[in-house]
Amino acid sequence: QPKPLGLFVPSDMLCRHIADLAHELELNIPHDLGLVSAQNEPNLCLLAEPLLTSVDLGYRRVGYEAAAMLDRMLSNRQLMKKREILLVELQALHPRHSTDASNAKDPLVASAMRFILDHANRPIGVKDVVKEVATTRRTLERRFRDSLERTVMQAITRCRMERLKRRLSEGSEPIKQLAQDSGFNSVRMLYQTFVREEGMSPSAYRQKRRAVSKPPRAASG
Repeated sequence: QPKPLGLFVPSDMLCRHIADLAHELELNIPHDLGLVSAQNEPNLCLLAEPLLTSVDLGYRRVGYEAAAMLDRMLSNRQLMKKREILLVELQALHPRHSTDASNAKDPLVASAMRFILDHANRPIGVKDVVKEVATTRRTLERRFRDSLERTVMQAITRCRMERLKRRLSEGSEPIKQLAQDSGFNSVRMLYQTFVREEGMSPSAYRQKRRAVSKPPRAASG
């Protein structure tokens, strides 16, 4: 099988077994094999080696939808004549070491990515990263393109965006506060970047995520 390879595993427990097997086969995670699991069970994902990137399948939402369906059945006092299929959107992807781009094979890129991950919540720029790893901007940009197929600034923006989207999904902080905490110089810059990357405003994204996670109203009757 050609490498590198990405693998999605439908459960955290199975993904841990695959990670152990990969170590036995001397496969490097994530250089040779990137792993993404599902369920996002903390006791499994956070105790694995490496920490597992996992998808939150939204079991809470599934429970609400199932309860609402049962309520409709009981209210109508009849069983459904046809099978009803409900599609529940995934809640979130939680990136961890099993897909961590900071583990790049190129030590210069890996060092730069660690700095970016540690400081992306501050208004750092490419010059700060270049200074940290003690190289030239031209060299660092070339090595980033070779290893990650993106520029240094794109890596900074991507890190900020992923953190910002999680906070928009999980919290209710004002956009101004998020801009200060996410490394953007201003609310305007945050809006411009977010619209460019996501095709919608931060407020619209938050409303969309809340609509996904909001419990359905109990059926009347």
